Amino acid sequence: MEQSPKVQLPVHLIVRLTGTGRMLLISGSHIIIVDAATGSILATTEQLAPAKISVPKTQLSKQQIRSAVYHRESDRIAFVSDDKELQIWNASTLKRINTRQTVKRATCLLFSADGKQLLVGDKFGDVYRFDVNDPSVKPLLLLGHVSILTDMAWSLDSQYLLTADRDEKIRVNHYPATYDIHQFCLGHTEFVSKLIVLPGPPNVKQSAMMKGVHNLLISGGGDDFLCVWDYETGKLLQKLDFVKSTGLELGELKPSVTCLRYHQGTQTLGILLEKCDQIVLFDTTDMSNIKFKKLIKCVHQPLQFSFDSNGNLWVANNHGEHLVDVVLVSRDYHFAPHDSPLISKVNAIKTDQVDTMFDLYEVGQLRKWSRWTPDPNFLGNQKKRTADFEGAVDENKKKSRRAAKPKSAKKEKETETEVVKAD
Repeated sequence: MEQSPKVQLPVHLIVRLTGTGRMLLISGSHIIIVDAATGSILATTEQLAPAKISVPKTQLSKQQIRSAVYHRESDRIAFVSDDKELQIWNASTLKRINTRQTVKRATCLLFSADGKQLLVGDKFGDVYRFDVNDPSVKPLLLLGHVSILTDMAWSLDSQYLLTADRDEKIRVNHYPATYDIHQFCLGHTEFVSKLIVLPGPPNVKQSAMMKGVHNLLISGGGDDFLCVWDYETGKLLQKLDFVKSTGLELGELKPSVTCLRYHQGTQTLGILLEKCDQIVLFDTTDMSNIKFKKLIKCVHQPLQFSFDSNGNLWVANNHGEHLVDVVLVSRDYHFAPHDSPLISKVNAIKTDQVDTMFDLYEVGQLRKWSRWTPDPNFLGNQKKRTADFEGAVDENKKKSRRAAKPKSAKKEKETETEVVKAD
């Protein structure tokens, strides 16, 4: 039997290491750190590419990394993989500090303001708090939703922990007293997948913002619009339509926001939808009236993107032989040439080849069954599982009816006779 050709893993996660001028790229369980100004590879997994820092393969997760987050002040990176392994690394030396297991499979990560704790949201709707430096400390359960927890964000003053779930809800929780719910932000009709709190204009001090009207939260998910909230009051301030008003072409795709990023210097908000080859940018110069800015058409289907310190967009492609692209703000958001030093070294890397690609598209699966058209292969397998389940249910019903059926008078008499003989 002819074997299927192996496929090369793409870069599926991309994180800006804020304040360092570096970008973190993740392919499967491999990590690559790039200088965003020159495109030089600063660190990577051993034998993956020449770099100043080489990370031993033995320290990597055995399964693909699903979420990563960076804390600037402590210079820490946290990774969590599909096998529930949570790792803490030093971002400068790329030395692994510690590792431990999460309670359930994680969906999102968030460092505390001081970097001493790490919050982990999971598929059971719970948020646990882990001690970053001491893995022996038992994780503390902070709060729980009744459905999958999809994202978390801090308020500007870190007094509130904002959490979102599959059931269209956004919760504003007091912190650390997370049992005390301050507010709900209700306005989505589909799942909420991404949250981001806008830090405000770059020339406005944070203390002044917190006294004004800049408690702005942006949320997106399965709707064809983003919601702009005042998270302090729970008031919906604006709905940003990203389909009809932008010229975004979705075809038969259902909107599923997989990436929501903000660059403070250019005051630009960007969103990416799952399986869509276009990135939508919004201008937040006037935060009371956020407007559409630009639609970027990508050559390859992007999986994620992130702004670098200059406002350029680093785009991770679903293409194992062309891992990343860079959209240059200085060129009116046009792509850097393929031979540009910014991306040529990264795209020369040969990532792992696998027989079967892991699921790159999980956000769309948050859509409720009545409103979601799943992948045909997934649907076929699900139909088989459903048929097997229904068959088992029918068989159990038949057994229950036979057990509950009253005995005939003849059988009852025979039973009484047997009892008398026994006596």
